[in-house]
Amino acid sequence: MCPEQPQREIPKVPRPVFVQIMPGCRGRIGIPALRRIARHVVSVGKVPPVVEVGVVLADAETVQNLNRLYRGQDEPTDVLSFATKESEAFIEAPGEAPSLGEVIVCLPVAETQAASRGQPVEGQVAHLLVHGILHLLGYDHEASEAESERMQAHEDALLADLGYAGMYEHGH
Repeated sequence: MCPEQPQREIPKVPRPVFVQIMPGCRGRIGIPALRRIARHVVSVGKVPPVVEVGVVLADAETVQNLNRLYRGQDEPTDVLSFATKESEAFIEAPGEAPSLGEVIVCLPVAETQAASRGQPVEGQVAHLLVHGILHLLGYDHEASEAESERMQAHEDALLADLGYAGMYEHGH
């Protein structure tokens, strides 16, 4: 019989969450809040801790250009998700951490949505970020009514965990 070994605590390295805030969008939503939201969603989604995720707060012109290029819709939208596994635009270098993908939130659209509903913009951005990351994890609200309801229920639970219950409204 082996003697009882004391358990060593393994130091936790925070999941890599890369945040880019474009000019004109700075100072309105904190980077720590965006990282906290992203880390929570992917950890609940049981994504291995070495997998990174990207978050971008962008202006309407940038999002409109991306929406036109990738979705054929010439207008800004609230959130775009680009899953690494579905896109040839993302190439992982050998030895680099794998990436789940990138979520791009259009801050001006989120601000307009929040203002029209009388809700805080941070809550709306949190909702859009959770929604976008769930798309990276394979959720698809357009697949069926049942999948839409499942995705919305998961969004609601995650946002409640994060302290954003009631600070957003579903728009998808």
